[in-house]
Amino acid sequence: MRTISRTLLVLLIAATVISCVSKKEIYYMQEVPENLKTVPFENLTIQKGDILNIQVAALNPESVAMFNKTPQTQLGNVETLKYSGYLVDELGEIKVPYIGSIRVTDMSTRELEIKLVEEISPYVNEPVVAVRLVNYKVTVLGEVKNPGTITASEERLTIPQALGYAGDLTINGSREDVVLVRQTEDGYITHNLDLTQDDLYMSPYFYLNQNDMIYVRPNGAKVKSAGFVGNVGAVLGVVSLALTITILLTNN
Repeated sequence: MRTISRTLLVLLIAATVISCVSKKEIYYMQEVPENLKTVPFENLTIQKGDILNIQVAALNPESVAMFNKTPQTQLGNVETLKYSGYLVDELGEIKVPYIGSIRVTDMSTRELEIKLVEEISPYVNEPVVAVRLVNYKVTVLGEVKNPGTITASEERLTIPQALGYAGDLTINGSREDVVLVRQTEDGYITHNLDLTQDDLYMSPYFYLNQNDMIYVRPNGAKVKSAGFVGNVGAVLGVVSLALTITILLTNN
């Protein structure tokens, strides 16, 4: 009986060790300098499938009404903006009243604003143009608390911001092996990121593009528990119960 008790105790300790996660696997930015530099911000470029909210203002509001597809009273409604905005088609163009088709892909929203002022000026005196991307979204999957697709009101998100929207990494998420998947004209590219290092902030992937996907891999403890003993919590419960019963029987 004493041998069985010792065996169960060893199993309990082993299961506990397997389920443990070291501090080194949890902490972000483990060696952070006093002055942390970040990669220079680059404006997001417009891509096919983007939806743009374009607002044109002038001293005479009636003269610009034809260009404003979304009424001023509906500007706070994101879903309305998606349906009433200017869709960038497969040719990378938008169709603007009186002006016709304008190629907008690979332009920043600021560059498009300048372009539209030039195109609209023959019809409107001193127009003011504001352009905003309304369907900017990224997807966060894997070991985070709230996986899914994030639609943000910001012009552009950083990796820490996107992970924050997803509720942060779980205790089982690998801080050293986060995968970024990015769509390009030629397909998809992947890049591995280490959240424990400060060079993340100088990475060209620090700022997220439209439709980027972040995948947080499980850490070593999670993989071991899944591959070796399955559900660690259940194993601990069974071993603890067996150990308790053994001790009670031994004492009696």
